Amino acid sequence: MKEEEKLAYCAGVIDGDGSFSIMKKKGDKEGYSPLYYPVIQLANWSKELIDYFMNEYKGSIFTRKAHIAKDGHSRQDSHQWKLEKAPMCLPFLEKIIPYLVIKRERAIFLKEFIINNPRAGRIKLSEEILQNKEKDYIKMRSFNDSRVSNETYSRRCGKDSEDSIFWAYVAGLLDTDGSFSIAKENGDKGMINSKYRPAILLSMTDIKGINYIVENCANGSVFTLKGRTMSNSMVYRFGIYTRDQAIPFLEKCIPHLKIKQKQAIKMLEFCKNFERTKYNREGIKEKELEFREHCYEYIKQLNKYGVYKPTLIDLEA
Repeated sequence: MKEEEKLAYCAGVIDGDGSFSIMKKKGDKEGYSPLYYPVIQLANWSKELIDYFMNEYKGSIFTRKAHIAKDGHSRQDSHQWKLEKAPMCLPFLEKIIPYLVIKRERAIFLKEFIINNPRAGRIKLSEEILQNKEKDYIKMRSFNDSRVSNETYSRRCGKDSEDSIFWAYVAGLLDTDGSFSIAKENGDKGMINSKYRPAILLSMTDIKGINYIVENCANGSVFTLKGRTMSNSMVYRFGIYTRDQAIPFLEKCIPHLKIKQKQAIKMLEFCKNFERTKYNREGIKEKELEFREHCYEYIKQLNKYGVYKPTLIDLEA
């Protein structure tokens, strides 16, 4: 993967599961001013993804062990990658900002905070400097607390983008907030067998990422859904549900995927080798039914995990 594609992929991952924050820590001793410092974090169930960021950008890793959640579902280990303090955060910000879509504004704000607040050591700061740092701290919290985008839907483009940087970014979003699955549904009245179809889904609370895809991708549908909580009152979903639309989308995404590549490859196999059976009323041939069921079960098993993502925003040090 080229350097620009790699950075675009990482930007998609950060736009999906990452956060930019300013942390506030009380002075260690009497007379010391509070410490304000930048933190960039990423949490995901995939250790492979977290290790990738660690290998590329250094930092630290924390693992939250598997447990049984309050709703009774079991959760796998959740892994967290973190960069903190200016010397670690600034180089990463300078690389990633040009490729961010959803969180670019807050990343730029964090970069400016670092540049405008060089490390002063453990000294007592003036009241004016402290007030400015507190304003920046509150401003960053307001970025991360925002749940509603002021943007509206973008107009659909006429053809798929041929820019590999765009598709690398989309792969990053899909590896975090997206899913590849085969839907198995009851057949219509008179049909003997179930119906199988691909489902590529991406759900986000900020419409910017969805709009970026719509502006560069000819296929797919966009829906607005009601969120599960008051803080997420609206959820925007991009979806592809037909084989003809899924094939070109998958072919462009697969080379850039890291975590969900196996699911995408199997889905592409399903879409390309699917034998059309008119109306399905006489039933599907045994060999074809076995193929569809195999693809369905294979992807279902790959997707079978419980996800717990720790809150990354504003974790007080």
